[in-house]
Amino acid sequence: MILLLDLVIARLKAANLGFRAVESIEALADLETVAVARPACFVLPASTDYRATQAGGGLLNMEATERLDIVVMVDGALKLGRRQNEMMALAAAVIDELFGWTPDRNVWRPLEPEAARLLGVGGGRASYLVRFRTVSPTALRKTGVI
Repeated sequence: MILLLDLVIARLKAANLGFRAVESIEALADLETVAVARPACFVLPASTDYRATQAGGGLLNMEATERLDIVVMVDGALKLGRRQNEMMALAAAVIDELFGWTPDRNVWRPLEPEAARLLGVGGGRASYLVRFRTVSPTALRKTGVI
């Protein structure tokens, strides 16, 4: 999952979607004590679900469904609606950039948006979350299983 997150961060940075910062979970964790330039984008691990695709006969193959969250964060604004439009435009740009992309077709299936929602409003900022999923068909493999 860590490699996937790093590759997504690199892709979003290279896309120049209008973010002043594209960061990992560590930057989000430090947000209360360290200023992050906004609009910002944070790439976070969400979950990994495993499913056996082959079991028995000395072989166990597991497929992993990886979910990652992209958080778009903007500053609050006095002009009604100005930042909401910016936040939604940035979220749409993230979806457009990542939908159908895979950093390595031998490891992951293309990224698909799964859900999106307002994450929070407060502290002079608003956040919107977009969840993506991908599948790694050969995430785990064990031979000689008894």
